[in-house]
Amino acid sequence: MAAEKMKWTISGDCTEACTSPPVCPYYWGSSTPTDLHDGKNQCEGAFSFHIKEGYYDNVDLAGLNAGIGFNSPVGGITAQVPWKSIIYIDAGADEKQAAALEDIFRTCWSAMGEVLKVKKAPISFTKEVVGDGDNPGYRHTVEYKGFYNMKA
Repeated sequence: MAAEKMKWTISGDCTEACTSPPVCPYYWGSSTPTDLHDGKNQCEGAFSFHIKEGYYDNVDLAGLNAGIGFNSPVGGITAQVPWKSIIYIDAGADEKQAAALEDIFRTCWSAMGEVLKVKKAPISFTKEVVGDGDNPGYRHTVEYKGFYNMKA
């Protein structure tokens, strides 16, 4: 029996950067540092994705980038209020690819928050190997031109 093809799948690299210190205190049910947000327990940041392989129905998504910029509600995950976000889609995506990426990221984000808008932007995502061959690390550089940039 042949396996049923999934509607979509993507794989590649993902980065997360936010105003909280590593490791995210929300993962452990703790507050974020309030000195970063005018005394409020709040976080802002972005998840960025470089798709090495992927499809949505018959639409190829390989080589595209996308991201979600977010603001948590005051009180973080304990606030039980949707996180506000913007989906960023690679300006290099054609109309079908952009619609596919929007659907994927809206679907994946729906349990976490509310999408306020979707923007197309030139998005660059680089991953550089650093360190020795036995124990390498990676340096990531991400830019949504005109909106966001990150180096880690």
